[in-house]
Amino acid sequence: MLRRDASRPLSALPVLLVLLAGSLSAVALLGPLGTGTIAYRYSPTMLNQARGLDAFALLVVVPWALLAALQCRRGSRVGPLLALAPAGFAAYMLVQYVVGPEYLARDGNAERAFPLFALTFSCSAAILALAWSRAVSPPVSDRQRRHRGVGLLLLAAFVLAGMYLANGFLSALTDFPEFVESRAGTTEYDEHPTAYWLVAFLDLAVVVPLTVATGVGLLRGRAWARTAFYGVVGWFALVPPSVAAMAVVMVARDDPAADSGKAVVFVVAGLVFLAAAARLFRGLADPRVWEEPSVPAPRVG
Repeated sequence: MLRRDASRPLSALPVLLVLLAGSLSAVALLGPLGTGTIAYRYSPTMLNQARGLDAFALLVVVPWALLAALQCRRGSRVGPLLALAPAGFAAYMLVQYVVGPEYLARDGNAERAFPLFALTFSCSAAILALAWSRAVSPPVSDRQRRHRGVGLLLLAAFVLAGMYLANGFLSALTDFPEFVESRAGTTEYDEHPTAYWLVAFLDLAVVVPLTVATGVGLLRGRAWARTAFYGVVGWFALVPPSVAAMAVVMVARDDPAADSGKAVVFVVAGLVFLAAAARLFRGLADPRVWEEPSVPAPRVG
């Protein structure tokens, strides 16, 4: 029931997904979590975050990519929808690996891993393009479509308000000296300001607009938004939990910028996102999900 038309083979996607899984594993095992062959030009806090990120990639993202590869190899309609998440995760993180290091201010050799980073990013971009072109999303009722659209708009508002506006981001834009002075103790910003601005740029220039666009598209009944919904949900199922993993490692290693309260919040939020995505994607295995929703007959009289 979950097989695609044989005239549209998915042979390239499984290969690319396996390659992505292998390259993400290599990045993790060669970094500070593993052999330390890749010495990022990071502050101690950023190195702890890299350990958490790499651990999450190995334990969650790599298996997810391999599962998507298996589903694509079998010709399942679920495969391309699953493939969007690890590819989006990798593209988002690889930009930070390349642009984030303080190349002139800190010791390291991260530039030697540039070919590996470029390969991983290119692979993720190719997967996104191929998966999007091959993805078929199941039909949804008008009620489901509206609920999903509103949910994504609320999610975008949470990222914008909860992660940035509530943390003095406007002050950073309008009164930068006051913004720096208001940060009590040692913070991630003090340790590595480049990473702060890079993540803020990716979130506010890419993630939030795409989430809003998908939510509005769902509310307007656009077919493309039904597919994009799975990519957005997959991204939130992987990236926020990876942030939780970073926070946990920082607390475990007594990082001066660690915040146990925030770590608990991140872990709870990450588990909620993962559970919601697991339920969504697991539901795609039910053949009934792919049937057109029945339309009630009009009442007469």
